[in-house]
Amino acid sequence: MFKDFKKIKIQMPKKFSVWHIIIAFGFFILLQMYLMNPGVRDITYSDFKRMIKEGTVLECHITNTMIRGKLREIERGTTKNVIFITARVDDPDLVKDLESMGVRYAGHYESPWFRTFFFSWVMPLLILFVIWRFVFKRFGPASSIMTFGKSKGRLYVQEDLNVTFDDVAGIDEAKEELQEIIEF
Repeated sequence: MFKDFKKIKIQMPKKFSVWHIIIAFGFFILLQMYLMNPGVRDITYSDFKRMIKEGTVLECHITNTMIRGKLREIERGTTKNVIFITARVDDPDLVKDLESMGVRYAGHYESPWFRTFFFSWVMPLLILFVIWRFVFKRFGPASSIMTFGKSKGRLYVQEDLNVTFDDVAGIDEAKEELQEIIEF
């Protein structure tokens, strides 16, 4: 029974593709959207106004495009708080209704999601990619990371150098000083 497992070979991809990064990135986005934001109930604006009049809205945060807050729900004899979200409608009586029912409210500035996404996810990845490309381009395809500190200087044997004092013109003082050092 277990003899057949030795014959199975798993083919691993030989190159790491950009598609792997895109799929992983998409997976993390979905994970962040659904696991980091659990239990949010999407309600209509008319239901929101009805819940204010019933007194089940505890608090709300108002932005340019939406209203987010907490509801008090009674389910099977127990009271629990539920987070809700609704689209904002231009309603001049909304603040009066919230104040008359004693609901805590606050206004919030909503930053555009694209700018937030770009500067918190895309820009750091681009910077890391540029640094990575620069480092590996500097090393070249034939060299490796372990050649980082090695000197590329060469040592020439004396036989390869056929330069004498006569070949160097105009350095008579240096020649005399060198001869003095040798005699000393």
